[in-house]
Amino acid sequence: MTSKSTGPVPQIVPLLWGDADEFWRATADGVLRLSRCPDTGRFFFPPAPASPWGSHRPTEWVAVGGHGSIWSYVVVHPPLVGQFAEVAPYVTALVELDDAPGARVVGPVVARPGAAVGSVSGDQVHIGARVTLDLTSDATEALVVPRWVLR
Repeated sequence: MTSKSTGPVPQIVPLLWGDADEFWRATADGVLRLSRCPDTGRFFFPPAPASPWGSHRPTEWVAVGGHGSIWSYVVVHPPLVGQFAEVAPYVTALVELDDAPGARVVGPVVARPGAAVGSVSGDQVHIGARVTLDLTSDATEALVVPRWVLR
């Protein structure tokens, strides 16, 4: 494990866009909601204003469970800029959810719920590793970014 400073842990905050408002409201409430096509029932991420399949009408937002498998991952190392440099190296994974096949949600991998980004090293992670969603809120941040805890 990588040791980090004892001060407040910086959170890697994404850029916001209008199609994702419901996603961010839900994570702030401790729920993972994903877009689903109302015609085909297929889940997708990132959110979009309309389904990429079916009749392209507005999507449904559906709460999904927080269990899945690492589909892909990267170990991020310096040199980086800003908030990213403060927490590197860290592992970010693309996770396929058990109850939303085809939808893959990205987020950092952490050692336990509430642990700092960078608390897991790359040698602890592998494709297919089982993970559980962590929506631990940091009161200093406006957004709750999904993180993944190794099982």
